[in-house]
Amino acid sequence: SNRSYAGDLEQALLLSMHDHVRPRLEAPGEGHFHDFIFPITKLPAGGSVHREYIVHWRHDETQHSATSEAPDRRAIELLNTYVTEPGDPDCAYIQHGSPVPIQHYLYFDLWQKTQNRDLLAFFYPRLAQFLRYIAGLDERSPMRPFKNSLISSWPLFYNSGGWDDYPAQHYLHGLDDHFNLRDRTAPMVMSSHVAATADIMAMAARELNEDPSEWNTLAESLSADMDAYAWDPASQLYGYLEHNSDGTPSKILSHEPSGQSYNLGLDGAMPLLTGRIHPERASKIRRLLADTTRFLTPSGLSTVDQTAPYYRNDGYWNGATWIPYQYIFWKLSLDAGDREFARELATRVLRSYNRETEDSYCCFEHFMNDSGRGAGWHHFGGLSSPIINFFAAYFRPGRINTGFRAWLHSQKWKPEFKGVRFEVSTLMTTHPNAPIVLVTINPSSNVDITINGQPIECTQTIPGLLELPLRKDSIRQKVEILER
Repeated sequence: SNRSYAGDLEQALLLSMHDHVRPRLEAPGEGHFHDFIFPITKLPAGGSVHREYIVHWRHDETQHSATSEAPDRRAIELLNTYVTEPGDPDCAYIQHGSPVPIQHYLYFDLWQKTQNRDLLAFFYPRLAQFLRYIAGLDERSPMRPFKNSLISSWPLFYNSGGWDDYPAQHYLHGLDDHFNLRDRTAPMVMSSHVAATADIMAMAARELNEDPSEWNTLAESLSADMDAYAWDPASQLYGYLEHNSDGTPSKILSHEPSGQSYNLGLDGAMPLLTGRIHPERASKIRRLLADTTRFLTPSGLSTVDQTAPYYRNDGYWNGATWIPYQYIFWKLSLDAGDREFARELATRVLRSYNRETEDSYCCFEHFMNDSGRGAGWHHFGGLSSPIINFFAAYFRPGRINTGFRAWLHSQKWKPEFKGVRFEVSTLMTTHPNAPIVLVTINPSSNVDITINGQPIECTQTIPGLLELPLRKDSIRQKVEILER
């Protein structure tokens, strides 16, 4: 139903300009930074930053990553660029490049930052229309060509996840194949993104007192079909899934002559994003991601497993680390309760970006695994948003960050960020650990912490940073962080 959502975007924008969820310190000092950060300052050995301004000029707000640290109006206008009016008979959304639903992640981050119901309501039917199309639920969509729920974006666009020379994708596009193997093969990346964003839409629906069942069913079916058909025990990752000519699942796409899966890369790990896959499989994937001989490089996660027979050190995505997907895997690590890996990943990204910008003053597209140096387009805005988000999550007081499976209902900060009360709910997850929420407070604060009235202890690994495990025995939780 669109009954209350025909509102004026300008009105929604005006209503979003409040500042009550992020009060500012009155004078520059510890933890007080400009909204624009460039270059990221050196992180000292202890991890905290004291009495320094950090200035960044954003070339654009980027379609490559949710940009919750952008000024509200700019982020909202960016989001509005890609949506159409509910019920538009000709256009479900504005297509630009790979149809990865980054706009839904931005929608989520804007809510987490502002809890603005007008914005939530305005964009809900527009993003619902967008998601139905890329999920293949819209009758006009070509993106669900199989006899299961798995998604292929190739009938719409050549690129499945934004990664141009991803080996399996590159191989399929290069075939002169009268059997149409490309059109009969499903990568995991789009199905994983759509499942994750369906859960975001379900949380938004509940907040707006709408029926979330459509989104629950979508997320469940995608996760179940990836688990049922695409898991490859040999690689301990999910594979590119070939289908028979009648649309039924066939086998995992293999690389010849090695015989290994052709999906030794981040696409094979993307089903982690759903939070619903078999827990033993999820644990195996996380171990691979943390292995410095396989995925983890000094700059973050390599797009392709460094031991794969088709890995190369001079590719575009193959042989490189791209920052936007570091943000995705950082978020899912918070959902999985892996605070150490999340912190390690963010720190590696920040240090690499800082080294490069100090040396060249360029904002490159990606970082080469062998050298750690920036490469590609030298003023590429697609890196800036996740960099700023990482920095704010760990070093900027007044921020609450979760994975994609936790929903903030409210937050009320004490003056100078010396405490906060907030309410959060979490989605079901197959991860064995409790999800983590990051809260950055004034480093000078000495606080007591309770969740649903129960006291908890939390060591600050970085001054002012609280990495709080949420309770697994309660869906909705009231968190109080108050000065003693």
